[in-house]
Amino acid sequence: MTLPRTNNARERFLTPQEARALLDELKRRSHQTWLMALVSMHCGLRFGEIARLRRADVRFESNTLYIAESKSGRSRYAVMTDEVVMTLCDLPKGPMSALLFPARDGGVMRAASESFNRAVDKLGLNNSGEVIRKADGRETHLKIQDRRQRVVFHTLRHTYASWLPCGGQAQLTIADRLGHHSLKMTKRYTHLMDATRNITAKTISATFHQNVPESPESLPSECD
Repeated sequence: MTLPRTNNARERFLTPQEARALLDELKRRSHQTWLMALVSMHCGLRFGEIARLRRADVRFESNTLYIAESKSGRSRYAVMTDEVVMTLCDLPKGPMSALLFPARDGGVMRAASESFNRAVDKLGLNNSGEVIRKADGRETHLKIQDRRQRVVFHTLRHTYASWLPCGGQAQLTIADRLGHHSLKMTKRYTHLMDATRNITAKTISATFHQNVPESPESLPSECD
């Protein structure tokens, strides 16, 4: 018997106001978690890709991050916004082989810091809008139960993908930026996409600072 496949695709993405509020809250709690969240939101990286970044992967000469191994098993480059470039420039110097965001034991982080969940809870980003009153008279906000609508670290990557159409980025460009290979022709046009890197970075920065409409007319069908 074959069970039907569960639709777990993330649907929730952050508005610019929510994004700025979340980053502000994270910065107060954990500098490393804040910077990892900034990289995901502004460059479209998965948590695992960020956790494996090494200093040598930061290419300031081209404003890119080199992802040696993505979920698809293929390498790619991600475009850095000015905010990411300036922040990474301020990191303490170290060996080029060193991890940018090491775990406490010096190894690769396996999951986002609990600081992220605490910040999300503080801002009520996963509140459903319903409130119940307990026996002691205190009110409790009910949480969103649909995991597709809950804000998790991966929501930051989905936010990146959802903001790109706001600036008129084409589907082919979005697929390239996210490292998707479902579009067979994507890699054939990689050399033509180099010229759009600055446009991509400016689109994310502009949306973050609310200089373009918040609601994209069309969203990518997947962002995993």
